[in-house]
Amino acid sequence: MIACPLCGYEFDTRSENCHTSCVFNKGCSMIMCPACGYEFLAESRTINLIKALLTRRKEKHKHETVSD
Repeated sequence: MIACPLCGYEFDTRSENCHTSCVFNKGCSMIMCPACGYEFLAESRTINLIKALLTRRKEKHKHETVSD
C-alpha cells in the first residue's frame, strides 16, 4: 500500500501503472493515484534502504544520548 502525496488516498500500487502515453510506459516508475489522478514517482529500493538506515542511526543515537 502507498499513500498519494497529494490527496493521501491509500491504494495498492500493483494495480496502478503509468497511464501516460509516453514511450517509456512499460518501464516507467510513475504511479497514478486512482482517486485524484495525480502522477508521482515510486520510491526506489535504494532510497528506502537509505531512509531505513538513517532512521535506525537516529534511533540508536537517541537511545545512547538518553542513557548517558
